[in-house]
Amino acid sequence: MHFAVASPPTAQLGSTFIVDVWAHLERQRAEVERRILQAHPQADSPPVIRPKGPFKIERGTTLFVRLKFHDLYVDPPEDVILWEGKIGNASFKVAIPSETTEGVKSGLVTVHWEGGLQIARVQLQVLVAAKVTPATPTTQPLHHIRKAFASYASPDRDEVTGRIQGMQKISPDLDVFLDVVKLRSGEDWERTLWRVIPENDVFYLFWSAAAKASPWVEKEWRCALKSRGEEFIDPVPLISPEEVHPPDELSRKHFNDWILAFRRGRPKPSESSGR
Repeated sequence: MHFAVASPPTAQLGSTFIVDVWAHLERQRAEVERRILQAHPQADSPPVIRPKGPFKIERGTTLFVRLKFHDLYVDPPEDVILWEGKIGNASFKVAIPSETTEGVKSGLVTVHWEGGLQIARVQLQVLVAAKVTPATPTTQPLHHIRKAFASYASPDRDEVTGRIQGMQKISPDLDVFLDVVKLRSGEDWERTLWRVIPENDVFYLFWSAAAKASPWVEKEWRCALKSRGEEFIDPVPLISPEEVHPPDELSRKHFNDWILAFRRGRPKPSESSGR
């Protein structure tokens, strides 16, 4: 499977614009580009298209696509693509408040497996101005998540391992660092963790009451925050963040992420009925 992310290079204060995320096969690329251009026939500048792939994703997988934009409003911030080998699309409407300052605004698209774990991300840049002129700001390509660090409390190990195994089934080339697997007996755990954490593409923080109480989990997420920043940390709540509040240092920027991830991870009624 391949992705293509389409967004305008520029947008005007007080206006709205659309960001589209497409999932497709390699042979469908030309059709996707035709649809993108067809959707923007009157644009002052052609949309910026960021292609990336391939990704090993099992058909029948539900992909959750999320968009965040600094200083801009995205509502709703999440859409869904059911990958069945046909062209799929997630679309987002982004509003620019009239009081927003002019300049390049940074956004982030993330793609998540149905269990909540992030498998890909792409950074966006849109130039916001009082008067739109044809211009294309610098952009970064879609980033394939290949290496991940899992931070969790020992009492949650079975649930965490199950989620990761489910994700690796649909994304088999993902390498997840689990301390129980990667760290050998007698090894200097702390020194190894501080070296390994920044080397990964994403830091999965499995959150629960046990994780909140664990000094090791706190050391790990603080290391991730200090070395790579907030966007590096991908929250995976095992309990509602309204019951066990996220760390203060992460709650502001990641609050919606925690809620969305928790809702995705909850069992369906048929799965929780005991039948």
